Amino acid sequence: MRWKLSQLWSIPYTDSYWNTLTSLQWYAFAEHLALDKKQKEEFLRDLSEYAMAFHNYEAVQAVRDSRDEELIQQEINEEEIFAQQVEKIFGRKLDLNKEASPQEDTIRVVKKNGE
Repeated sequence: MRWKLSQLWSIPYTDSYWNTLTSLQWYAFAEHLALDKKQKEEFLRDLSEYAMAFHNYEAVQAVRDSRDEELIQQEINEEEIFAQQVEKIFGRKLDLNKEASPQEDTIRVVKKNGE
């Protein structure tokens, strides 16, 4: 990561500046670099899909639908994992399909209105 940052900022790899950074700063840099990489990959993917849509729109739409289905399934799995962690920590199951009770809604309204 030091190499990547030294290229971005034009600071020599061996500069003493790198020794002054805290672990929190390194973590933030890593998060930002990962986010930038993800955004670049998504942009290039969308650009290629746009170009291919002129040649074979149905195939591009099928790929997009497949990707959307995978994302939905991944989101469901993340919710299940969260529910399992809640059960492990608190010793009771979390009902993901349960609607909020009227009492919970009232509490939210009271806090929202400042009453």
